[in-house]
Amino acid sequence: MDAGTLHNAIAEVCPITSCSVGKEDDRTTWSFEPGEGATDTEKTAGQNVIDTIPVDFKSPPQPTPVGAVAFNHENRIRGLEGVPPLTLGDFQAQTKVF
Repeated sequence: MDAGTLHNAIAEVCPITSCSVGKEDDRTTWSFEPGEGATDTEKTAGQNVIDTIPVDFKSPPQPTPVGAVAFNHENRIRGLEGVPPLTLGDFQAQTKVF
């Protein structure tokens, strides 16, 4: 686990100021600082992410320069067509450009 991936996962359920990952494979060394105004329910949801996210989860690989251009171009076209943009993971799965 890396701090960026954990931060993004917690941010989906709770406002977050920061997070840390001590040992990558030991979730007891992971923590987060809830953002101002976070409710108890959101804080509990953030802790639940730490308790349940797969330890070996890795974020998708970053695109190559060619892949980044293709990803950005595709989402520009989708924007012009009024279609929601693709996530990087969806784009990678559909195109195999990376």
